[in-house]
Amino acid sequence: IDLRLYSSPDGSLEFDWIMDAGADYSQVKMRFAGQDSLSIDPDGSLKVGLRFTDLKFHIPESYQVTNQGKTPVSFCFHKTAENIVDFITESKLDPGFPLVIDPILTWGTYFDGNDVGFDQYLFAIQTDPVTKLVYCAGATNRQISTSSTPYNADGYLNTISGLTGTQRVAIVYSLSSDGADLVDMTLFGPNSVVTGNNVVAYALSLSANRVYIGGRTNVAIPTTGSPFDGSINNGTAGNGDGFVAVFSKDLGTLHYTTYLGSDNNETRGVTSIRAISDNSFVAGITTSGVLPAGYISAGAAQTGYGGSDDFYIAKFSSYNTLTWGTYIGGASADVFNDLEVFADGRVAFVGFGASTLTEVTGAPAATRSTNTNNNDGFLGILNSTGTAFNYLEEVGGSGEDQLYDVAIFGNTLYWTGAVATGFPTTPGVYDTGYNGGLSDVVVGSVSTTGTNYIATFYGTAGDDIGSAVKLVYSIDCQNVISSFFLVFGTTGGDGLPVPNIPSNESFFDPTRNGGLDMFFACFTGNLSTLAYGTYIGGDKNDYLGDTGDPRGANHLWVEGGNLTLGTSTHSLNHAPINITASSFDPVKETNTATADTHILFNIDYTSILNVDFSDAPVTYGAPAHVQDCPFLKIGVLLDTEITP
Repeated sequence: IDLRLYSSPDGSLEFDWIMDAGADYSQVKMRFAGQDSLSIDPDGSLKVGLRFTDLKFHIPESYQVTNQGKTPVSFCFHKTAENIVDFITESKLDPGFPLVIDPILTWGTYFDGNDVGFDQYLFAIQTDPVTKLVYCAGATNRQISTSSTPYNADGYLNTISGLTGTQRVAIVYSLSSDGADLVDMTLFGPNSVVTGNNVVAYALSLSANRVYIGGRTNVAIPTTGSPFDGSINNGTAGNGDGFVAVFSKDLGTLHYTTYLGSDNNETRGVTSIRAISDNSFVAGITTSGVLPAGYISAGAAQTGYGGSDDFYIAKFSSYNTLTWGTYIGGASADVFNDLEVFADGRVAFVGFGASTLTEVTGAPAATRSTNTNNNDGFLGILNSTGTAFNYLEEVGGSGEDQLYDVAIFGNTLYWTGAVATGFPTTPGVYDTGYNGGLSDVVVGSVSTTGTNYIATFYGTAGDDIGSAVKLVYSIDCQNVISSFFLVFGTTGGDGLPVPNIPSNESFFDPTRNGGLDMFFACFTGNLSTLAYGTYIGGDKNDYLGDTGDPRGANHLWVEGGNLTLGTSTHSLNHAPINITASSFDPVKETNTATADTHILFNIDYTSILNVDFSDAPVTYGAPAHVQDCPFLKIGVLLDTEITP
């Protein structure tokens, strides 16, 4: 009997019990110390009560490695004494083969205030790397009662009068690491609202002690901390301005608020924000007019407003001091969506537009764009002072092409979006042929100088959108590193390629369930192979974004070997099942085609990256065991051990 210990990049401990053929599993006993409580939930999960949160291990994934491959067996946790836990099973085990018991940590929950009138979106999530709390930002059209469980959490603003369903205000909340408890929550908006008032948070970012949100408002909101721009400019149609607000980590104190926008209608607001420190940040917005004096820094990469709509990206220090700010765009409508910040202060960004840009790229000029009047994807990098483009490129074909998310690793940008026929793909990728409908998902990468471009289609004959992308790595005992794209989005068609590798991965659904579904896919790093894919949804529309139209790219967060998704759903039930009975709100209150509920779920995705199923030595024969100590990481490898 062996205990295999390994750690994720955030320091979390993972473990497998590995038993040789004929070993007695009843000899395995785990003693826990230092916890406040230890119990077995009704669903069979092991719950370890800690001071600030609970750690939950779900019923273990257990299997024997036989000549037929990975053969599942059923094991449950069993508490034998106050601090002692072992395993029990009713499965018939074959003593001739080894046994592996592998606990999986996962959860899922709704958020709708237990109110049948709730109908709003969740746009942004992030996991705190220290506390493991999951922070969420979006909107609510209903007052959330904080007087009784499970919504008995409070914060800076608990009540807004007049919030009866025809208005919406921003909401920010945090969940425990297992999704079982709503820890803190605050509304954000005016003290009272009337029909047509609209405040929504699209973006969220955490620093060590602060929670930043960005969004849009068409009504005056509380301002504090000497705002950079203290006046709302509603525009002729009353659609309002962007805004940035900064809270304490317990959401009890509002430290800073500012408007961002022109005298015209900033209908999309701030869709991406990245905290640099507790009082400095970078934010991006689509501006529909000339910005007030003081928004554009001297020597900016683009000092003049191009026209129609432009990107505006700016860095601020001491909350309200403009470090630099610049326009990006031409005479046509250009829409900003997402940004990421390099460690050295450079800023990568994506969006789309119909303008013709002056490209800055190491690749041959205009080889990846037709420069038509239709939208092309925009990719770029600003230098750390906002005075020049290190890279700027249009990417697209003759149709409507839009990029929504960008991620950074080393000297490479990774991105996804929704594109039409003719979008430039590259030889050797998974799919070079357009699949139909108004759009396919596109997944791609390019170096920070515009070279080493690769891109693949992914989709159906319906309309498909790539909304969020993360890059993860695995490393085996031979120090061979493999990279993988994790992509989430929305699909409206049947027949999405969804391989299930390994073939018994439990979080899997091969068919569309009705209306729009979400999808989760995993590609190898060179985009040549689709390693895994699944539909996620129910019989009604389930999507990422505002009615499937992305606002930012903040729905997806990876922490260690776990991926958390936060978005909105119309459906009461989903396949694969993504709501757990022990979550703080396991029941959706409404089941209509028009009512949205926030939904969050956490997936342990590590098994879809492994080419093997266990640590059993090769002497056991088929299947071949070639990967026996995978370590997953985001960015640099933090765990350098190479043996179990």
